[in-house]
Amino acid sequence: LDIGYISGVESMGSFCQDVLDNKPMDSVTTGLLTGIFALGAVCAAFPSVISFVVDRIGRKGSIVFGGCVFCVGALTQGVAPNFAVMCIGRFIAGASVGLLSANVPIYQGEIAPPEYRGAIIALYQLAVTLGIMVAFWVNYALESTPHGWRYAILVQLIPGLLLAGGGVLMPRSPRWLISKGRYDDALKTLLRIRSPESDVRIEFAAVYKEYRREMSFGKPSYKEFFSGSNGKVLAIGVTLQMIQQLCGLNLFMYYGPTVFGMVFHSSKAAFLFAAVSGIVNFLSTFP
Repeated sequence: LDIGYISGVESMGSFCQDVLDNKPMDSVTTGLLTGIFALGAVCAAFPSVISFVVDRIGRKGSIVFGGCVFCVGALTQGVAPNFAVMCIGRFIAGASVGLLSANVPIYQGEIAPPEYRGAIIALYQLAVTLGIMVAFWVNYALESTPHGWRYAILVQLIPGLLLAGGGVLMPRSPRWLISKGRYDDALKTLLRIRSPESDVRIEFAAVYKEYRREMSFGKPSYKEFFSGSNGKVLAIGVTLQMIQQLCGLNLFMYYGPTVFGMVFHSSKAAFLFAAVSGIVNFLSTFP
């Protein structure tokens, strides 16, 4: 949602009136408003930060915490009286996204049945593009509404609250429970989400064995990221992410209404074409 809404908010006249004292958006202001969100995400997703949080409160706890932080960021932006407060809210929201984007796929992989693991993890990106599409259409609907930018931002509280509240009901990761020595709780969790019991006990034994094997190697170091097969996997992953960014898709995600506005010289048409691009982006993500 955040990626989708900010492009429209920056193009809404009511945003400039409420936050910038009727001053037009320039390139520096636009870049800062967009980039500070990414800065928050990078800070929260930094390995030493994310590993500390996830290991301390677990995958489930991190998801609940991330949902709460996201709500704080969205609320701060939605009621922001000036540009400085808006940037603070953007940084907070970015930090929550950095925490969640690094943690949710891990949780999905550890909680999903092996035969459905790939499909379930793929749903993460599908949900991301769904949120972007919804945000584009919300912007289109509120483009000419007084203070519409505030409503567009506050809509994010709905999924944020659902994530935080739903996270409380989710089971803890069996692997995390095993890493904390809570073997009975790990087995109970697997029995709750799997069947039959005979298969559950086999899976529990496999997870426990894998954890003990990893622990036998000792504490990992950053050097291991760049050596051997790990280095090759890291290089492939980084290259794919760089190619994805360099293809220019985020230009339309973050500045769609601005770009289309230059082409069509109509704000309504610009928001409509941005919303249509959101549909294409969503449909293209289906596995």
